[in-house]
Parts: sequence; C-alpha cells; structure tokens
Amino acid sequence: IKDFDKLDKMEWVEVKKEMVEIKNIPEEVADKIGEYVKLNGSLGPVGSNLEDSSAYKLVDQLQNDEFFKNNKQMQDGLADMKKLLTFCSQMGLGPELCFDLSLARGLDYYTGPIFETVLCGKNVSSITGDGRYDEMVAGFTKSKRKTPIVGTSFGIERIMNIVEKQYKENKIKVKTTGTQVYVISPQKGTLPNRMQLTSKLWEAGIGAETQHKNNVKMLTQLQYCEDKQIDFAIVIAGDEIERKVVKLRHIKTRKEWEV
Repeated sequence: IKDFDKLDKMEWVEVKKEMVEIKNIPEEVADKIGEYVKLNGSLGPVGSNLEDSSAYKLVDQLQNDEFFKNNKQMQDGLADMKKLLTFCSQMGLGPELCFDLSLARGLDYYTGPIFETVLCGKNVSSITGDGRYDEMVAGFTKSKRKTPIVGTSFGIERIMNIVEKQYKENKIKVKTTGTQVYVISPQKGTLPNRMQLTSKLWEAGIGAETQHKNNVKMLTQLQYCEDKQIDFAIVIAGDEIERKVVKLRHIKTRKEWEV
C-alpha cells in the first residue's frame, strides 16, 4: 500500500478516503494502518544517549506492541532498525535522521530499510530515495546467493529547480557556460564573418560562440552576455572587416579596445 506516503502533502482523512473508496480497503484496516503511519522519531543531538532519542523509543514501542509481538518478520526488522540507528548515531548523525513509518515504496524487491532525503527547511518532496535489495543481483544471474546491496537515486531535475529557485530569491547569478568571448555585430549580414572569427578563436583555445542568425539586435547580444556572465565580446562591423580589425568590449565596464 503506497497511499500513505502522501502524508507529507495530504491530511490523513484524505489519504484514508482514497484507501477505502478507491483501493477498497476495509475501513477498520485503514484505521489500524492510520495508528502506525503517523508515528515517527528522530535521533537526539550528537553525543547524546541513543536510548533517550525518540527514534529508539519508537522502535521499543513497536517491539512491545501487542499487534507485533508474535510477528517474527516484524521483530527481525525492528531489531535491524535498532542496529541501524546505533550505527548512524556512532557515525555522528543526529536529529536530521528520522525513523518515519509513513515512508513507503510501490515496488516489492526491497528486503530491508528504505530511505529518502529531504532538504531541511524546504517545502519540497524528497530529492533522493531508494533502499536495500539483497535479491536483486540473483534475479539477473544463475547464482542463488543473496548479494547485499543498498542503492539510491538522485532527482537531478528537482535538485536543479531548488538551486535555481534559491539563486533567484537571493538574486545570485551563476555562470553556466564555458564561453569566454561572444562574437557580436550591430549590422546585418555579418554571420559568415562572425562564424569565421569564432572558428579562429576555437583554434586558439578560446571558448567562443556567436548567434547563428544574420540579423540580431545589438542590445539582444549584449543582454545575452550579461545573462550568461560572459565577460568579453568581440564586435565586428562592415568598416572594421575591411580594415581587418575588431573591437574588444568588456561587458561590465563597457570599455572597448580596437585590436
């Protein structure tokens, strides 16, 4: 049942309604699940007594729960969870690590803990997630031997969206191109000349680019340099082409040199 991993976005009443009305789960079963999926606990401050942490106490609570006392699989899993919390505490993790019973996966190949990573203080979903799957390798080989594996996947697009949002909020501009020089022109019909000059810059080991259009407004080209944080532009025009010279322009100061 994967519905209750929506608890970070929906109230339990809505999640329960989905489970009962769409998945046809008996209401009493949904209510029983609801008692547990709302539970969570975290490690205490680094260096504090592990047994005093809410995460460790939650494992104790579940081990002594009448519903799970005679369930060997559950007891084995909880014993492993205590071991995992112990190792994490010894490795210096603290309140940022949370044991959350609402976490769920829709795939059945997991054989141990599952996990997700959420950025602190950000109203976003997880940016990484996966778990342990000891039988995965055996499914692709002739060997029946279990191979312990723990893996994770990163939501690159989601991470980039968060970073871009932070930069936008803080008005931070980041250079995302290797271009050192932008070849521009205030005149129409200079594309062949701009392309030729760009090629020569490449041959000299200089990162360069130009607009692949014959008619581009000068302001548009300069704005592109500012947006991409390209420090220099080479300006060419008809009379300069005839004299075999160009103007080197520093974008920020607008200072120009004839070369």
